[in-house]
Amino acid sequence: MYQAAFAIRDDDTSFFTRPEMLDKLYGYAWELGFKVTLSVIPMHRAINDYNVPPNFRGLNKCFAIHENDELVEFIKEGIKNDLIDVVQHGYTHEKPHAHSGRKTSDYILSVKKGRRMLEEAFNMTIRVFVPPYEYVSKPLWMAVYSEGMHFCRSIRSYRDLLLNIPLSQIRPISAIKLFLRKATGRPMHLGFLDISSMVEIVPSYSHHWRKYVSEEAARLSFDRFKKTFDRVYHSGGVFVLLNHYWEYFFDWNDNVTRKLQQKYLYKILDYVDSKPNVWKCGLNELAVTLQQRRRP
Repeated sequence: MYQAAFAIRDDDTSFFTRPEMLDKLYGYAWELGFKVTLSVIPMHRAINDYNVPPNFRGLNKCFAIHENDELVEFIKEGIKNDLIDVVQHGYTHEKPHAHSGRKTSDYILSVKKGRRMLEEAFNMTIRVFVPPYEYVSKPLWMAVYSEGMHFCRSIRSYRDLLLNIPLSQIRPISAIKLFLRKATGRPMHLGFLDISSMVEIVPSYSHHWRKYVSEEAARLSFDRFKKTFDRVYHSGGVFVLLNHYWEYFFDWNDNVTRKLQQKYLYKILDYVDSKPNVWKCGLNELAVTLQQRRRP
C-alpha cells in the first residue's frame, strides 16, 4: 500500500532519560504523524560516557528502566497513542571490551532478561534488538536468534562481518539460500539455523551532531540525506534514520543546545512528510512486515 517505509530509531533511552527531553525534541515529529522507535536500555550501567548524566557518570552502578516511573508512564502513553515504539538496546550498554570471555549462555540470559524487563514495563512485545555501539559478536548473534528477535544495526566493516557473524549470514550465502528458497518454495535450513526467520534492518542515515557544526556542513549533510532518501523512495525500500536524543541537550542541559542539529532534523522530517505514500512506522512492525514478505 506504500511507496516506501520510514522509521526513526533513537538510541539510549534509559533510567536517566527525562520525558521532557523526548517531548521537546520529538513533539514536532508527532505532530506530523511520525512514530519514534526508542531503543531502550533495560539496565543502564553508569559508565564514564556522555549518554550518562554528569551526576551519575562513572558510578559504575546499574539502574533499571522501570525505576523511572515518570518515564515509563510517558512511554506507555506514547505507545497507546501510536506515537512511540520500543526496541531493546543491549542490557547494560557497556562497551564491547567489557564482555570479553563471556559465553553464549551469558548473552542469552542477558538478552532474555532485558527483553522481559522491557515487555513488563511497557506491556508490549519487543521484537527488535539494537546492539550497543553497533557491535555484534557471534555469541550475541546466537542469543538474539535464540529469542526469535530481529536486528537493527549498522554493519561496520567486512572484518566484523567475516570474523564475528555465522557463515550462513554472509551475503553470497544468503543470496544462494534465497535462490534455493524461491526454487523450492520453502525456507532453507543451513545447519540447524533457519536464517530466513531473522530480519536485519540497517540504518540508512545517522543524524549525528558532528554533521551540524556549521551551516555549510549542515547543508551538505542535508543534501546527502535527500539523495539517499530519494534513492530509497524511488526503489520502494526502507529508510531508517538513526538519532540520539541526548546529543541535542549538551551534557544533559534542560533545553536544546544544538539548535542547528534540531533545525535540520525538522527539515528532514518535513522533506519525508512532503513525499506521498510514505509509511511512517516503528521498527517492530517493520521487522514483522519484512519477515512476512519473506515467506513463500
